[in-house]
Amino acid sequence: MDMEFSDSSDESVSGIMRKRRRNRILSSSSSDTATDRNTTEEEVWESDVEEQDDDAEWRKIAEKSASEEEYSEEEELLIKETDCDDPVALYKLFFTDEILEIIVEETNRYAVQCIVNAAYGSRQHQQAWNPVTKSELNIFFGILLIMGVVQVPEIRLYWSKKAMYANARIKKAMKRDRFLAIWKYLHFSDNATARTEDRLHKLRNVVDKIIRTLKGAVKPGKNIVLGGPESNVVSAHADV
Repeated sequence: MDMEFSDSSDESVSGIMRKRRRNRILSSSSSDTATDRNTTEEEVWESDVEEQDDDAEWRKIAEKSASEEEYSEEEELLIKETDCDDPVALYKLFFTDEILEIIVEETNRYAVQCIVNAAYGSRQHQQAWNPVTKSELNIFFGILLIMGVVQVPEIRLYWSKKAMYANARIKKAMKRDRFLAIWKYLHFSDNATARTEDRLHKLRNVVDKIIRTLKGAVKPGKNIVLGGPESNVVSAHADV
């Protein structure tokens, strides 16, 4: 009885040992296959890199041509009669009558379109629009310049009755509701004819004219100031 139990135990142990050896063989085979696959992928990658290196050609860096020499011109205001100490005169160098007329026309056009569309839609009745003029637009942009310097949490606070927020110059120049109406309808191009593939199509008419005006008004010098004292970038070195 004891012998039979011993033989049975030996057979069980032998079976377990055979299973373990088979598992080790399978595991070793899988590892070798993965290694071969990785080696093959590495060889392919190295081969591609070598082919790219063979295709690359070294080129000698050419010296600067005459047109690429360092820009050494001095800055110059091309419109001689301009008073550089007068902020309004400098403002008018860039916002010419032609540019203002475009903004006036497009703003009035857009306001009428919005009011007409609202009349046929389900939205509430909008306040009647009084066409904006060039004079009003100059005042509007002047207020924006002041807001860029003197900042408060909300635009409406510039007309506040509280002294800590109110701005007397802005309140005297234009009423709050009129400013907000111009702000709402301010436009620079006709939506019906704008080329929407241009990412600046809403500003293109004005931007192109401002750039052209700038080229005719100022010749940049070697060093160009990009920002004021509080700007991270103060000046840039100009090379052509």
